[in-house]
Amino acid sequence: MNDAVFYLQRVGTAARSTGGRSREDEDSTLEQRKREVDEEKYPEFYRKTDRVKGSNQALPKPFGIGIIVQVSAQDREGGSHNRIRVRKMYRPEDTCMTEEEAFAKDINYLLWSNETVSIDPKQLRGK
Repeated sequence: MNDAVFYLQRVGTAARSTGGRSREDEDSTLEQRKREVDEEKYPEFYRKTDRVKGSNQALPKPFGIGIIVQVSAQDREGGSHNRIRVRKMYRPEDTCMTEEEAFAKDINYLLWSNETVSIDPKQLRGK
């Protein structure tokens, strides 16, 4: 009880948006734009791209962080059913802060909430 844990978030909230564009789409768009540009006037146009190198946009969302509030076990036919109630903690980018405000916060900054969620013990990944 009262230990902080890392847990897997639901599949629906686990992936960040990639903007709907794949790298192949970006490459084909760039090839099309290259054909339309005058090489004599813009000799280094081939270096221009919309893709940001080192971007973390396509990475999955990090683990959820919470504090264990309650551990419960229920016996059901065919086995027991264990659940862990966790008080959720939020990162700045998961709140109503603007992108600039969230980016200005420390990388280890967490916000406390009274919201709890019941998770399966198999979702826990560390403490």
